[in-house]
Amino acid sequence: MNKLIATGLVVLSTTSIAFTDTAEVLKVEKVFKTQTFQMPYESCWTEEVPVYSKGGDDSYTDEIFGGILGGVVGNQLGSGRGNKAMTVAGTLLGASIASDNSRSTGGKVVSYRQIEHCETKYKQELKERLDYYLVSAKFNEREFTFKSTTLPGSTVKVTVTPEQ
Repeated sequence: MNKLIATGLVVLSTTSIAFTDTAEVLKVEKVFKTQTFQMPYESCWTEEVPVYSKGGDDSYTDEIFGGILGGVVGNQLGSGRGNKAMTVAGTLLGASIASDNSRSTGGKVVSYRQIEHCETKYKQELKERLDYYLVSAKFNEREFTFKSTTLPGSTVKVTVTPEQ
């Protein structure tokens, strides 16, 4: 029997026995975390755009006159066997320049129309949210601090492990 008691005492002395108790909450602080959010919004504006009359008057007068004028200039610049080539080149070049000019000037502005443009833009918003509670408590004349995700009451449970 003494052997059994001695063995039990040895087991109890080498085994740590933990128990649960309560500690008094002294202070609770809320700790916030700031987060940045991208908030989309639509930005719209109206723009006036000119409306042109049809370019050109369906007449080839400008091109014909440009070709004749270009042919005369080409004929004056050419001599000998190159005279015909310069005349043809001047005629084609003059007609082409007149055609390009009549296309580029286009028609006249006859009215304006409004076109609405929209684009998505983003603004940053900073939001604070509760991250955790920093809790100060006291147990057996010792103060300690810990983080908690839930709001504690006036006491908290603590697990106590005696030391030897």
